[in-house]
Amino acid sequence: MDIQVSGHHVSANDIISSVVKTNLKKLGKRYPSLVNVAVTLKSDSNVRSVEARTIYEGSSLSVSSDGKTIREAIKATIKKLDAVLSKRKGALRSGRHDKLRIEDVSSTFCPDDDDVFGSGS
Repeated sequence: MDIQVSGHHVSANDIISSVVKTNLKKLGKRYPSLVNVAVTLKSDSNVRSVEARTIYEGSSLSVSSDGKTIREAIKATIKKLDAVLSKRKGALRSGRHDKLRIEDVSSTFCPDDDDVFGSGS
């Protein structure tokens, strides 16, 4: 999985970057089709925020969280990202086990007996 970590008014040093990558690799094991994640770390006066953006199964997903420290914000963002990915995976999997109704079968093209066996005339 490709993970990009960048900072906005904060430096994304090796320690913070490794914390983000370790947590996202755990998510990557649960969601193998998760290919890349872009993480942006932001720092305002007293609030640290983290935003994660990705594309999963054809839809663009973005989550962000705030915290007093950057680690709290990272933890909250990873938790939100896990919830969003789980919801998206559930939406994709719903309907897989629905039974085919008789009305659905009869609406498909079915040749008449005369077409198959000839008209007999």
